[in-house]
Amino acid sequence: MYSRSMRSVYNRLLILGLLSACLFVFVYTDVLEDTSAVSAALCTVDCDDSYRRCNDACDTSCAADSTDPACLSCVTSCTNQWDSCLSRAVTCSKAPSYSKRCDVNFSRHCLVDSNGVQHCDTTSGGHDGYSEVCTQSFGFQCVACPDHEYCSTGSLPPCF
Repeated sequence: MYSRSMRSVYNRLLILGLLSACLFVFVYTDVLEDTSAVSAALCTVDCDDSYRRCNDACDTSCAADSTDPACLSCVTSCTNQWDSCLSRAVTCSKAPSYSKRCDVNFSRHCLVDSNGVQHCDTTSGGHDGYSEVCTQSFGFQCVACPDHEYCSTGSLPPCF
């Protein structure tokens, strides 16, 4: 049938074909993994939207009936989640989908005594801390300031 030299050539071609097929499969699966990893990655805009949602949810942790440590913990947690998200996110051409309600502030907190007098200096209990200015329904703005303190963010009323 085939001569010995022809069988040797065909065997070599068969091995070369198998090696080429294996190489193609390995290269193609790497390309698929890279493509799926990019498509599964979050966009930086998604991280920003998540950060805004998180900060909006902190309005109860920063409200008058809450405490400074609770507000600090919530705001810090949002920032840490945002940083973590951004560390693995990619830039996309996508618009933000979430409109924030609250802005985080770091400002002077003043203790208010029973007569309504504000004590803002550090010797009488004033301190710096986080609060949030939030926009409620109908564009009404208020300040979420913990511990029933006065937060120096303008003349905004407290959020309830």
